[in-house]
Amino acid sequence: RCMPNMCRLLSDTKGDMLGLTLETMMLCLGVSPEITAKTVPTVTPLLLRIWEQNTASVRITEAVNDILSLLAGLEGMAPAVLGKCVPPMINLVVRAAKGERIEPGVIERAIELITAMIRDWRGDTIPNAFFQVVEPMLKLLLTTMDNSALQSGTQLITLLLRRGQAKMIKGKVGNVPVISAILRVLDRLLSDQVPERGTCYVGSLCQLMIFKMGNVIGDNNAKKLIYKVIQRLCHTTFHALAEDLVCVLARLVHSQGPARFLKVMANTQLGSKGPSALIPTLQVWMNKYPEFLSGFQKKVC
Repeated sequence: RCMPNMCRLLSDTKGDMLGLTLETMMLCLGVSPEITAKTVPTVTPLLLRIWEQNTASVRITEAVNDILSLLAGLEGMAPAVLGKCVPPMINLVVRAAKGERIEPGVIERAIELITAMIRDWRGDTIPNAFFQVVEPMLKLLLTTMDNSALQSGTQLITLLLRRGQAKMIKGKVGNVPVISAILRVLDRLLSDQVPERGTCYVGSLCQLMIFKMGNVIGDNNAKKLIYKVIQRLCHTTFHALAEDLVCVLARLVHSQGPARFLKVMANTQLGSKGPSALIPTLQVWMNKYPEFLSGFQKKVC
């Protein structure tokens, strides 16, 4: 009984009341999957319209993202929800990748919606619809200077690689393999071409490429990637980026052992005539360690 009334209320309310109504709807939808499933055809387009009309409001768009993610996770409801939600979000990424100016924060929340749906997907295999965002997302990461788009885009590609590894390996961006395109993105993100705040999640993507995709990218590319991580770590002033990059080196310690790790560091030179990376790396690691704030979601190793 309450859902039709709530849908009408959503159509008529704005501001704080709209936020409260969305929060109430989230609670109601979680009570009964059967009733929730019946509301999908009506609620999904309504929520998308609210999302589009309130892109300036982080609270509203995030609340809508949560509800749409919940709906997409319901058994049998994924095709209906994804078919309406994913294409417009991907289209925003495509437009941004082509250089079109879009209101700040909108791209970030569009990417976050796709990311939330992939993260909350209950099946072992994520739908093909999600992979349509790979090409425009990688193109955007190669061009944008928007910190929020860089952060959310890096997290999305990392999640797609983690949950859809086989399809990512086989995929292409134009005539270039997706994995090669990701290596190009990492080249950019680990350089000084982009703001440090935009690259604070690059370490997680590096870990996947080095330790999970090492047989695909090859030893030479893996070594180059480790070198670039070390170079970036030794020159960064942003503690969140340092923290993410240190996790790559910590993983290296676990995978190769302390002795092998120290040897690799000692044999890595910073620049053509620079010193060994061992002392500068350990100094940065120890000096910045007190600034590390994040809790680890899982074991580094």
